[in-house]
Amino acid sequence: MRWHCHPSVKTTESLLQRLHEIGVECKDDLTLIKIEDLEGILRPIQGRKLLQAFIAGPSAAVESPCRAGLCRSHEMETSGTCVGDEFQIPWHKMPPALIQALTDQKRPTPLLRKKMKTETASSIVKGDLPSTLCIVALGETVLTAGHFMVAVDQIIVNDHLHSPLTALSFFFATYYVLNIQYPHTATLALEFIQRCLVGINPERGSKKEQKRGKKSYNTHPRILRLLSDLRDFETPWKL
Repeated sequence: MRWHCHPSVKTTESLLQRLHEIGVECKDDLTLIKIEDLEGILRPIQGRKLLQAFIAGPSAAVESPCRAGLCRSHEMETSGTCVGDEFQIPWHKMPPALIQALTDQKRPTPLLRKKMKTETASSIVKGDLPSTLCIVALGETVLTAGHFMVAVDQIIVNDHLHSPLTALSFFFATYYVLNIQYPHTATLALEFIQRCLVGINPERGSKKEQKRGKKSYNTHPRILRLLSDLRDFETPWKL
């Protein structure tokens, strides 16, 4: 089972709030920002990169979040690249009211800012998805995230999920709707959900991946042992 968290969403939101607090009203004001104005939000190197982008031109900071130091550090450590290197904001998905507010150099309403944040984050995430079925959590952690998406084969199939339970339910149901086998690395977790939480207990067959040369079980012995332990826990009196 795959959960992908994108902490840059919260960081970007905090950065936008700070820019508003210090009095940034138009794109020309971005060149007047000092490193001290970004303390507590960005690390020193990230802040310097962002300021360099602002000095080079405000559009540079928008077109390349990686050069501005807003991409996830573990991406650069593991792959050497960032999804933001060639990222373009999906303006065609933004509400006309948002476009008009930006054109007039006015601060968009909270609802429009939320829409812009969600659409931008969704577009960033789509370029960094695994080929397997997964849940994408937009937030610092799965527990604190406020927006979720489910993807299959690097394609977002639902991007309007607002609770981890709803995301997990949609995620699990997708295995049956699209007839996908459980991946080997998540077989036990998914089979537990299937048999213990959802109540799907076929007498024959299994959705786990079958590997040649290995003994196949209708129900994995670890699941049976866990079910037995749960029954013992619910019934403490044993003879």
